[in-house]
Amino acid sequence: MTGLKEKAQGEPDYWRYTKSGEKISGSTSRPAREHLVIDRKRDHKYHHVEEQDESGQWVTVHHEDGALDPKLEQAGKREERRVGDPASS
Repeated sequence: MTGLKEKAQGEPDYWRYTKSGEKISGSTSRPAREHLVIDRKRDHKYHHVEEQDESGQWVTVHHEDGALDPKLEQAGKREERRVGDPASS
């Protein structure tokens, strides 16, 4: 997995966070691909996760594309959410 935080000079926190790459799913132990973009300037989150099934086909297991959740943003826990967590449903 590769992650990147973008921030403006002089600002204490990031305005855009991007994470992308391949991994092994924690719940099924299958190969998985994940792409996450959190854009605080545009109040937008895109999160897409696919897992490889027994036949080798990639199947979407999580897809989220919409506004940020203000409760998580205030708590500063946005990037810590994981697929399968109750908070990410």
